[in-house]
Amino acid sequence: MEVISLASPVPDTAAYTTPRVLVLGFFDGVHRGHQAVIAKGRAIADQHGWPLSVLTFADHPAVIYRGADRATFEYLSPITEKTALMARFGVDQLFVIHTDTSFRQVTSQQFIDRYVVGLDAQIVVAGFDYTFGPRDVANMQTIDQFAQGRFQAVAVPPVAFNDIKVGSTEIRELLIAGRVDQANDLLGWTYCNTGTVVHGLQRGRELGYPTANLAVTPNEVVPGIGIYATRFFVRGQWYPSMTSIGHNVTFEPNQPLTVESNLLDFNGDIYGEPAKIVWDHYLRGEVKFSSAQGLIDQLAQDAAHTRQYYAERTQP
Repeated sequence: MEVISLASPVPDTAAYTTPRVLVLGFFDGVHRGHQAVIAKGRAIADQHGWPLSVLTFADHPAVIYRGADRATFEYLSPITEKTALMARFGVDQLFVIHTDTSFRQVTSQQFIDRYVVGLDAQIVVAGFDYTFGPRDVANMQTIDQFAQGRFQAVAVPPVAFNDIKVGSTEIRELLIAGRVDQANDLLGWTYCNTGTVVHGLQRGRELGYPTANLAVTPNEVVPGIGIYATRFFVRGQWYPSMTSIGHNVTFEPNQPLTVESNLLDFNGDIYGEPAKIVWDHYLRGEVKFSSAQGLIDQLAQDAAHTRQYYAERTQP
């Protein structure tokens, strides 16, 4: 898949003169609803023999229009993960608009003219609730007025999974509540975090359960406090693991939040290594134990439950 950066407020699109199907959206999480939009675009593109392109933004609309802090805003799928997911779901080209404050002055008509028509879109596909300006003015019900006969627009209806609306907001809330199993169902892929393994307080090693502490990449949503069955990717290999997100409440109050993984059947020095954690299953909440032995006993149960989860997961 080709990834192309577009400047704002006036992009250079002169090189893109090939007719294409253009899918519009921010696609945070690239969840099942987004996948339905992409699949619709893919089917139309295949029918016409055109490339399937997606037009998105580097920054969330909350950052662009509502003053959210670019440095601290958290995403379900930062641009690196979003790019990988777009390739996975069959996109040929990903156009990424990089904005500054000047983009706020781009009108809805200018957006259509400069970006959509500028990329020679013949058919535009977007979710039913997509907007490209004021919600009551520039939406999928009014887009034909802005198209002025230059392209056809297709709106994709909402998607539900197990009678639950599929949306980025709903998935974000599930993750923050620790409900990764349900969030993964709505995503249609297993949520993950990336980062670097850093030194911790070494308490896990003292308890017989050494942990890899992940300094999560900034701008990624981290699941809520709890203990999870996870997969840990480091040095090109996956390891089943149990991961704690919490404050180490058994030992000291008011500790900073940490993400600590005990890799099952692994013993090695991976400090400083880039790594990824995939959040498969919620095991339990964080508990303050009255003694270190109480915590050790619970960790043994967590390890057993994690092994059981992955053993059953791999069975037909």
